[in-house]
Amino acid sequence: MNDKNIQIRNYILELIESDQVKAGERLPGARKIAEKLHMSFTHVQAVVESLVQCGILNAVSRSGTYVSEDWPARLLPYNFFCYSGDRIKALTDIVNPVCTANGLRLCRQFEQGFAEIRVSHYLLSHHNEYLDLSEIFRECFGDGEDFYMHVLKDFYINGRLCGLPIVFSPRVILYNVDVFKRCKCPIPRKDWTWDEFLDTIRYLKKHFPADSIFNWESQIQSFTTFFVRAGGTLFDSAKGFSPSFDDAAGLKAFEYYIELRDMLDISCQSERYCEKFSNNEAAMLFGVRQIMCLLKNYNPNYRACAVKLPLFPGGRDVNIHGADLLCFRKSCTNMDLVRKLVKSIFSEKIQDMVAGSHYGIPFRKTSAAKGLDPKSCYDSVFMAEIPKISAAYNIFTPEIYRMIRIGFARICSMPKEEIAGEVMDLAKAINMVMALNEFEEKKSLI
Repeated sequence: MNDKNIQIRNYILELIESDQVKAGERLPGARKIAEKLHMSFTHVQAVVESLVQCGILNAVSRSGTYVSEDWPARLLPYNFFCYSGDRIKALTDIVNPVCTANGLRLCRQFEQGFAEIRVSHYLLSHHNEYLDLSEIFRECFGDGEDFYMHVLKDFYINGRLCGLPIVFSPRVILYNVDVFKRCKCPIPRKDWTWDEFLDTIRYLKKHFPADSIFNWESQIQSFTTFFVRAGGTLFDSAKGFSPSFDDAAGLKAFEYYIELRDMLDISCQSERYCEKFSNNEAAMLFGVRQIMCLLKNYNPNYRACAVKLPLFPGGRDVNIHGADLLCFRKSCTNMDLVRKLVKSIFSEKIQDMVAGSHYGIPFRKTSAAKGLDPKSCYDSVFMAEIPKISAAYNIFTPEIYRMIRIGFARICSMPKEEIAGEVMDLAKAINMVMALNEFEEKKSLI
């Protein structure tokens, strides 16, 4: 597709994604678009016809061209999808020029693309939809000596590498220095325990609103971090990855998390929590380094230090990392373009730009060294936790992922005395689905 066609295509898609022309509405005529862009009618008509072929537009005889109702679900070979979120803007600002240089378009409301940036737990649960990047990575970077290769181990499923982390980060607890000082609260010690963490919350509750002390969430990435550190395991690899979150250790881990919820007297956290934290209106913030650039956008002068997550009695000193990974749909056939994007995004130039944005930790070690400050009271903690990271989700199908995500959110909203029964029911339901899937797979081989 030539440059003029790309410009026309992107203009039309921008009209749709920005809701200037909504699903079911009529697109401006080809002649009107041609006048607007100072392009020929023939060029515009050709692009419109191509979008009709892709299912984005619907041509109605003698009426005009309309936006299809299901356009967000369409997969376009030139769309670069990035999951939504305010914090990721720092990364998309860096990646966007790479997309443009290769004829790709960074999309916002489409549900998928030729290339995508996905978070860890989503990618692992949908791994079978994506290309194996192991050979391409080796072609581009050999043995990966300048990369944090141990970070990759969790993204190999059945020997296939489903994604490459552009950035990653351990999860830590940031605490607002000014709030702690104002409340005269003791600073958390380096290896604090779960009981010391709860004692800190009790102290802060005497001086601060309970819902502004800690960003407790029922989202899977937040819950799982505490769950695994408390000694729980989602699925047992020794038993065919059958559910194990309903064993004694798992039930105890649920109890810990619900104890925290009840102490904070909340069922969900404010959407403004990061903003509140940066403006000295919240005490502690649980998250990854990617959130730091968002905090600075809210308030460049905020002061925060970090401490590792508390240690649980009988728990494990591990860390569930958060990563933004580059991956490619299996429908992609342009392997030369895949190689170009991998080479570019993981080049020293782009990874250095990521380091300069303070958005997460670049996958390339030399770039990470330029962005991390070992003397910083928060970067030093992130650096110490890097060797401990793991994805540890082991959720390998979209349907199981949905059951876990929704099921855990439901459990985390229930009274403490009802949790054990609900956890066991969820495990039974997942076992049934896994058994049916296994039966279907065996039947298909007959």
